[in-house]
Amino acid sequence: MPVTESKRPGVYSQYTLTGAANGKRLPKYAAVVAKSKLAPEGGCFEVNTYAQALALFGEPDNSAMLSAVAKVLFAYRPEKIFCCPVPFETGTAADYQACFDSLRQNEQVGAILCDSGEPAVLAALKDNVMAASANRKERYGFAAGNTAKEAADIAASLNCERICVCCPPGSVVGCSGAILTAASVAGAILSMSDISQSLNGASLLGLEVIEALSEEDIELLLGSGVLTCEQSAGSISVIKGLTTRTKTAGVPDNTFGSLTVMLEIDDVMISVRNMLAVRLAGMKNTRMTRDSIKSQVTVELMNKKEAGVISDFADVVVKQSSEDNSVCLVQLQFEAAGSIDQIYITAQIQL
Repeated sequence: MPVTESKRPGVYSQYTLTGAANGKRLPKYAAVVAKSKLAPEGGCFEVNTYAQALALFGEPDNSAMLSAVAKVLFAYRPEKIFCCPVPFETGTAADYQACFDSLRQNEQVGAILCDSGEPAVLAALKDNVMAASANRKERYGFAAGNTAKEAADIAASLNCERICVCCPPGSVVGCSGAILTAASVAGAILSMSDISQSLNGASLLGLEVIEALSEEDIELLLGSGVLTCEQSAGSISVIKGLTTRTKTAGVPDNTFGSLTVMLEIDDVMISVRNMLAVRLAGMKNTRMTRDSIKSQVTVELMNKKEAGVISDFADVVVKQSSEDNSVCLVQLQFEAAGSIDQIYITAQIQL
């Protein structure tokens, strides 16, 4: 991800993921771009309760699920969500694009849920989350596939580390669709108090039931970069937290595939950036200041290591730019902790 080119004073960041290879974070909220029975003018609405969503957007059904998505999200008790209604009978790709545009500068958005499977709409979703994340407004897009094949095809077409495609369909208030499952996953992520906690096996709220998948379908989905869920003994949970990024330059590559790792990277970069931003005013680009920055960043990385967000980090490098003496360069190298996906047990048994 390139550093944003800007003349505005501030703290900017970039990161490069290499495969094997205490800044305060503001809360992030979900945004829903979906069809609704009622589509009042105003673009994007801040909604605080499910009852408010019903009053604004009408009763949900399978053709207009915005209110149902809101109900699932409110199971996690967020302070608010952002809702962008699309007319359920006349909505077009242009309407979805307008909704995405209304969210572009919103720093409070951490996830955008989209109910459309149209390639043009999903491409616009991808553009939004990538552009916003490059501009220090890190967020993820959530799409859905109602069958294993549909979900796998959508994931392959997007191939993006900031997009999750969820499957199978979940149900609530008489509505059924994988976008409801995606809403529960997004709600779980945004409500996480411990970013180092693995998403694998994470319990999901807000859904009454989800459809059962065959083991063949599960293998297809996991191999395709689809965030797959299941229901067992009445509990609904994530099987494995994945992004749709499965290839780099057409070559299979799982470096970007773990959603847990992506969230850990964001957590570190946002924390370091926010910590330095508080101290930016009045800073002079002197050796003493750069040494101070190095110490502060090192302490922040130590905190992340102790919290289990990263497993290790290299010596922080802080130097003055050779091209502009008003620019201070801070170079980090750290290893995201990730999660254990599988354990193989080998036993030698003597009788």
